[in-house]
Amino acid sequence: MTHRIFKQLTIEDSENLASLISRSYAQNLALGIQFDASFMTHDDAREQILSHAVYGLFEEAKLIATVTIRFPWSNKPGPEALPHIGWFAVEETYKGQKIGLALLNCLETEILMKTLKAKEYTLGTASNHPWLVEYYKQFGFIELYIKDIGKPHKTLFMKKTLLTLTP
Repeated sequence: MTHRIFKQLTIEDSENLASLISRSYAQNLALGIQFDASFMTHDDAREQILSHAVYGLFEEAKLIATVTIRFPWSNKPGPEALPHIGWFAVEETYKGQKIGLALLNCLETEILMKTLKAKEYTLGTASNHPWLVEYYKQFGFIELYIKDIGKPHKTLFMKKTLLTLTP
């Protein structure tokens, strides 16, 4: 069985983060959808790690998936007074292996529920993306509302309610 590690990224991971995000988000550009992450540079990755909680799933010391949590008090909060995820990406060669689900399960259990005691969290995605809305729904997210936030697409905000951990 393959050994995977879930951990918070550090500045030393910024180059690998920028590379993974660039590769993963390239397919969205081909669809005509321009997420901010599609244009991530190494400097952007460093800033992301310094400003937010960025987590990754590693296999054999290789970053294979990542997600960022933005907090309501951060310089770029989500739409609600809740943790908000973004820059969610899985290495292309791992797609279809439920790596995204594994990453979100680690994030929810270890960080959102155990550490932050969060009951809900949000995300935003392009409302016209051909498959991402359904992808997030299969993880338990529900649609909140669509808003024009100055991007080339309208943003659909979604929320997930977490199950409560029992002691």
